[in-house]
Amino acid sequence: MILWPETNWMLPMNSPRIFLLAAAALVAHLLVLPASGRAQRQSIETTNRAGIKLSYIPAARLNELELGQVLTLAQQVGIINIAKVSTDYARPSATKLVSVTSKERVDGRNISYETVAIHRPDWGEWSKPERAFQSGEFWVSASDKTTWLQRTFDIGGTTRRITLKEKDIPVADKAIPLIAAKKVRFKDEFTQSRFERIDIQQPSSLRASDSTHDYELWLHTSREIIYFRIENGEVVITAVGNYSI
Repeated sequence: MILWPETNWMLPMNSPRIFLLAAAALVAHLLVLPASGRAQRQSIETTNRAGIKLSYIPAARLNELELGQVLTLAQQVGIINIAKVSTDYARPSATKLVSVTSKERVDGRNISYETVAIHRPDWGEWSKPERAFQSGEFWVSASDKTTWLQRTFDIGGTTRRITLKEKDIPVADKAIPLIAAKKVRFKDEFTQSRFERIDIQQPSSLRASDSTHDYELWLHTSREIIYFRIENGEVVITAVGNYSI
Protein backbone atom coordinates (compact mmCIF):
# COMPACT_ATOMS: atom_id res chain seq x y z
CA MET A 1 0.00 0.00 0.00
CA ILE A 2 1.27 3.48 -0.86
CA LEU A 3 0.13 6.53 1.03
CA TRP A 4 -0.60 9.83 -0.57
CA PRO A 5 0.98 12.77 1.23
CA GLU A 6 -0.93 15.43 3.12
CA THR A 7 -4.35 14.76 1.66
CA ASN A 8 -3.61 11.26 2.59
CA TRP A 9 -4.49 8.58 0.38
CA MET A 10 -4.96 7.18 -3.21
CA LEU A 11 -3.99 8.39 -6.58
CA PRO A 12 -5.51 7.19 -9.84
CA MET A 13 -4.43 5.69 -13.08
CA ASN A 14 -5.54 6.64 -16.57
CA SER A 15 -8.46 4.53 -17.80
CA PRO A 16 -11.72 5.29 -19.65
CA ARG A 17 -13.39 6.29 -16.38
CA ILE A 18 -10.18 7.00 -14.46
CA PHE A 19 -10.59 4.99 -11.29
CA LEU A 20 -8.29 5.30 -8.30
CA LEU A 21 -5.50 2.77 -7.91
CA ALA A 22 -3.45 1.89 -4.87
CA ALA A 23 -0.24 1.49 -6.85
CA ALA A 24 1.81 3.34 -9.47
CA ALA A 25 5.08 5.00 -9.27
CA LEU A 26 4.02 8.28 -7.76
CA VAL A 27 0.97 7.48 -6.05
CA ALA A 28 -1.28 6.41 -3.45
CA HIS A 29 -4.20 7.11 -1.24
CA LEU A 30 -6.30 10.20 -1.64
CA LEU A 31 -8.52 9.07 1.20
CA VAL A 32 -12.13 9.92 0.62
CA LEU A 33 -14.40 8.49 3.23
CA PRO A 34 -17.18 6.09 2.37
CA ALA A 35 -20.63 7.45 3.06
CA SER A 36 -20.90 5.33 6.20
CA GLY A 37 -17.75 6.91 7.63
CA ARG A 38 -18.18 10.56 6.79
CA ALA A 39 -19.90 11.38 10.06
CA GLN A 40 -16.89 9.99 11.91
CA ARG A 41 -14.32 12.01 9.92
CA GLN A 42 -13.47 14.44 12.70
CA SER A 43 -10.17 13.29 14.13
CA ILE A 44 -8.82 13.60 17.66
CA GLU A 45 -5.63 15.69 17.38
CA THR A 46 -2.85 15.85 19.96
CA THR A 47 0.92 15.74 20.41
CA ASN A 48 2.71 13.30 22.68
CA ARG A 49 5.71 13.93 24.92
CA ALA A 50 8.13 12.99 22.14
CA GLY A 51 6.69 15.73 19.92
CA ILE A 52 4.94 13.30 17.56
CA LYS A 53 1.63 14.56 16.22
CA LEU A 54 -1.22 12.12 16.78
CA SER A 55 -4.46 12.14 14.79
CA TYR A 56 -6.99 9.39 15.49
CA ILE A 57 -10.48 8.80 14.18
CA PRO A 58 -12.84 7.84 17.03
CA ALA A 59 -13.19 4.29 15.68
CA ALA A 60 -9.42 3.70 15.76
CA ARG A 61 -7.82 5.35 18.78
CA LEU A 62 -4.46 3.96 19.88
CA ASN A 63 -3.56 3.58 23.55
CA GLU A 64 0.03 4.07 24.74
CA LEU A 65 0.90 0.38 24.34
CA GLU A 66 -0.50 0.26 20.80
CA LEU A 67 1.28 3.48 19.84
CA GLY A 68 4.54 1.98 21.05
CA GLN A 69 3.97 -1.10 18.91
CA VAL A 70 3.25 1.06 15.85
CA LEU A 71 6.39 3.14 16.41
CA THR A 72 8.46 -0.04 16.71
CA LEU A 73 7.15 -1.34 13.39
CA ALA A 74 7.78 1.99 11.63
CA GLN A 75 11.37 1.94 12.84
CA GLN A 76 11.81 -1.64 11.65
CA VAL A 77 11.03 -0.59 8.06
CA GLY A 78 13.38 2.39 8.26
CA ILE A 79 11.29 5.35 9.45
CA ILE A 80 13.36 6.69 12.34
CA ASN A 81 12.53 10.40 12.64
CA ILE A 82 8.77 10.12 13.06
CA ALA A 83 6.66 13.26 12.77
CA LYS A 84 3.09 11.96 12.75
CA VAL A 85 0.97 8.90 13.50
CA SER A 86 -2.63 8.87 12.33
CA THR A 87 -5.50 6.45 11.89
CA ASP A 88 -8.12 6.71 9.18
CA TYR A 89 -10.20 4.76 6.70
CA ALA A 90 -8.57 3.31 3.58
CA ARG A 91 -10.95 4.86 1.12
CA PRO A 92 -13.34 4.06 -0.33
CA SER A 93 -13.80 1.08 2.02
CA ALA A 94 -14.51 1.04 5.75
CA THR A 95 -11.16 -0.66 6.38
CA LYS A 96 -9.04 1.16 8.96
CA LEU A 97 -5.26 1.50 9.10
CA VAL A 98 -2.44 3.40 10.76
CA SER A 99 -0.27 5.82 8.80
CA VAL A 100 3.18 6.85 10.01
CA THR A 101 4.93 9.85 8.45
CA SER A 102 8.58 10.81 8.87
CA LYS A 103 9.94 14.29 9.37
CA GLU A 104 10.54 16.25 6.19
CA ARG A 105 13.95 16.83 4.64
CA VAL A 106 14.31 20.11 2.73
CA ASP A 107 16.83 20.62 -0.08
CA GLY A 108 16.17 23.94 -1.81
CA ARG A 109 12.75 23.62 -3.48
CA ASN A 110 12.63 19.86 -2.91
CA ILE A 111 10.96 18.27 0.11
CA SER A 112 11.16 14.53 0.79
CA TYR A 113 9.80 12.22 3.46
CA GLU A 114 8.54 8.67 4.00
CA THR A 115 5.17 7.20 4.85
CA VAL A 116 4.13 3.67 5.75
CA ALA A 117 0.79 1.94 6.28
CA ILE A 118 0.50 -0.35 9.30
CA HIS A 119 -2.28 -2.91 9.54
CA ARG A 120 -4.08 -4.94 12.12
CA PRO A 121 -6.15 -8.10 11.44
CA ASP A 122 -9.45 -6.90 12.89
CA TRP A 123 -9.30 -3.60 10.98
CA GLY A 124 -9.41 -4.80 7.42
CA GLU A 125 -9.13 -7.41 4.72
CA TRP A 126 -5.39 -7.27 3.96
CA SER A 127 -3.55 -10.58 4.23
CA LYS A 128 -0.37 -10.58 6.25
CA PRO A 129 2.68 -11.54 4.10
CA GLU A 130 5.01 -14.24 5.40
CA ARG A 131 7.91 -11.80 5.85
CA ALA A 132 5.93 -9.05 7.56
CA PHE A 133 7.10 -7.51 10.82
CA GLN A 134 4.70 -7.85 13.73
CA SER A 135 4.33 -6.14 17.10
CA GLY A 136 1.32 -6.97 19.22
CA GLU A 137 -1.73 -7.04 16.95
CA PHE A 138 -0.12 -4.84 14.31
CA TRP A 139 1.92 -5.84 11.28
CA VAL A 140 3.73 -4.08 8.44
CA SER A 141 5.46 -5.08 5.23
CA ALA A 142 8.64 -3.31 4.11
CA SER A 143 6.97 -2.81 0.70
CA ASP A 144 4.36 -0.60 2.38
CA LYS A 145 6.94 2.15 2.90
CA THR A 146 7.07 4.91 0.28
CA THR A 147 9.48 7.81 -0.16
CA TRP A 148 7.81 10.96 -1.43
CA LEU A 149 9.28 13.91 -3.30
CA GLN A 150 7.55 17.26 -3.52
CA ARG A 151 8.79 20.40 -5.26
CA THR A 152 7.58 23.91 -4.52
CA PHE A 153 6.20 26.28 -7.15
CA ASP A 154 5.01 29.88 -6.90
CA ILE A 155 1.52 29.83 -8.43
CA GLY A 156 -0.67 32.90 -8.27
CA GLY A 157 1.43 34.34 -5.46
CA THR A 158 1.07 31.21 -3.32
CA THR A 159 3.69 28.53 -2.75
CA ARG A 160 2.32 25.14 -3.81
CA ARG A 161 3.79 21.70 -3.28
CA ILE A 162 3.66 19.36 -6.26
CA THR A 163 4.29 15.65 -5.77
CA LEU A 164 6.38 14.13 -8.55
CA LYS A 165 9.31 11.89 -9.46
CA GLU A 166 12.82 13.28 -9.55
CA LYS A 167 13.15 12.46 -13.27
CA ASP A 168 10.07 14.62 -14.00
CA ILE A 169 11.43 17.79 -12.38
CA PRO A 170 12.62 19.35 -15.70
CA VAL A 171 9.16 18.80 -17.23
CA ALA A 172 7.44 20.22 -14.15
CA ASP A 173 9.72 23.28 -14.01
CA LYS A 174 8.90 24.14 -17.61
CA ALA A 175 5.23 23.15 -17.83
CA ILE A 176 3.66 24.17 -14.51
CA PRO A 177 4.45 27.92 -14.70
CA LEU A 178 3.23 28.03 -18.31
CA ILE A 179 0.01 26.16 -17.48
CA ALA A 180 -0.63 28.40 -14.45
CA ALA A 181 -0.11 31.49 -16.66
CA LYS A 182 -2.27 29.93 -19.43
CA LYS A 183 0.57 30.34 -21.92
CA VAL A 184 -0.26 27.11 -23.69
CA ARG A 185 -1.59 25.70 -26.96
CA PHE A 186 -4.55 23.34 -27.26
CA LYS A 187 -5.19 20.15 -29.17
CA ASP A 188 -8.64 21.43 -30.22
CA GLU A 189 -11.35 23.92 -29.33
CA PHE A 190 -13.20 21.49 -27.06
CA THR A 191 -10.08 20.98 -24.95
CA GLN A 192 -9.58 24.72 -24.77
CA SER A 193 -13.14 25.27 -23.56
CA ARG A 194 -12.72 22.63 -20.84
CA PHE A 195 -9.40 24.12 -19.75
CA GLU A 196 -10.77 27.64 -19.48
CA ARG A 197 -13.51 26.52 -17.06
CA ILE A 198 -11.23 25.02 -14.41
CA ASP A 199 -9.26 26.58 -11.56
CA ILE A 200 -5.64 25.78 -12.35
CA GLN A 201 -4.14 27.51 -9.31
CA GLN A 202 -4.01 24.46 -7.02
CA PRO A 203 -2.24 21.54 -8.72
CA SER A 204 -1.20 18.71 -6.41
CA SER A 205 0.81 16.19 -8.43
CA LEU A 206 2.45 15.56 -11.78
CA ARG A 207 3.12 12.21 -13.39
CA ALA A 208 3.76 10.58 -16.73
CA SER A 209 0.62 9.00 -18.17
CA ASP A 210 0.38 5.21 -18.08
CA SER A 211 -1.20 4.83 -21.51
CA THR A 212 -0.05 7.80 -23.62
CA HIS A 213 3.04 9.93 -24.14
CA ASP A 214 1.37 12.77 -22.26
CA TYR A 215 1.92 14.00 -18.73
CA GLU A 216 -0.85 14.45 -16.19
CA LEU A 217 -1.23 17.40 -13.83
CA TRP A 218 -3.65 16.49 -11.04
CA LEU A 219 -5.87 19.04 -9.28
CA HIS A 220 -7.19 17.21 -6.22
CA THR A 221 -9.45 19.98 -4.97
CA SER A 222 -11.57 19.85 -8.13
CA ARG A 223 -10.79 16.20 -9.03
CA GLU A 224 -9.60 17.16 -12.50
CA ILE A 225 -6.62 16.16 -14.59
CA ILE A 226 -4.87 18.25 -17.23
CA TYR A 227 -3.17 16.12 -19.88
CA PHE A 228 -0.33 17.80 -21.73
CA ARG A 229 2.83 17.28 -23.73
CA ILE A 230 5.77 19.50 -24.64
CA GLU A 231 6.24 20.09 -28.39
CA ASN A 232 8.94 22.37 -29.79
CA GLY A 233 9.34 24.03 -26.43
CA GLU A 234 5.62 24.73 -26.04
CA VAL A 235 3.09 23.14 -23.68
CA VAL A 236 0.20 21.59 -25.59
CA ILE A 237 -2.94 20.72 -23.60
CA THR A 238 -4.30 17.51 -25.11
CA ALA A 239 -7.26 16.82 -22.79
CA VAL A 240 -8.96 17.75 -19.55
CA GLY A 241 -10.60 14.96 -17.58
CA ASN A 242 -12.27 14.23 -14.27
CA TYR A 243 -11.68 11.36 -11.90
CA SER A 244 -14.06 9.83 -9.42
CA ILE A 245 -13.88 7.44 -6.51
